[in-house]
Amino acid sequence: MTEPSEQAERRPKLNNSHFHMWRCIIAIIMSDGVYHPSERKFVDKAFAALDQAYNVTNEQKMAFFDDLKNPKDVDKLLTQVVDPLHRALIPWFGQFITMIDGRKDPREKAFVHSLQVKVRTADTDGVAAELEVAITERKAQSTRFFNLIDFLLERLGIGPLG
Repeated sequence: MTEPSEQAERRPKLNNSHFHMWRCIIAIIMSDGVYHPSERKFVDKAFAALDQAYNVTNEQKMAFFDDLKNPKDVDKLLTQVVDPLHRALIPWFGQFITMIDGRKDPREKAFVHSLQVKVRTADTDGVAAELEVAITERKAQSTRFFNLIDFLLERLGIGPLG
């Protein structure tokens, strides 16, 4: 039988860029000042899947929980999101999150729009275009409801949430 510490060692570490991408996602969730039950359900499922796929340290987990209680400045967090894929995914997660609670809060919408501008770099433009094409193709090929969040999580080696 494999010990939990041995299982953790086999999973890749959650790198700094990926870690801070999730912290930015928490900032999006908290941008309207309310942590809705539907957002909580997403966070619980996503973080459980993240912990299955990656070796997330206790310090990283504590930072996530702290961010949910005391949201951090997304501009400071974004400086640590250096991987083009991680930067390009943030607005897509934002689109999903702004609709998860069934309300279209103007603060969340404005926040996500500002992030779309902030995450852009020469490196992210190509990745963002590839994501747009892949999402459009998946929507066209899907015989059932296209699940954007599962697609995004699969790009990160996580999920689907089911």
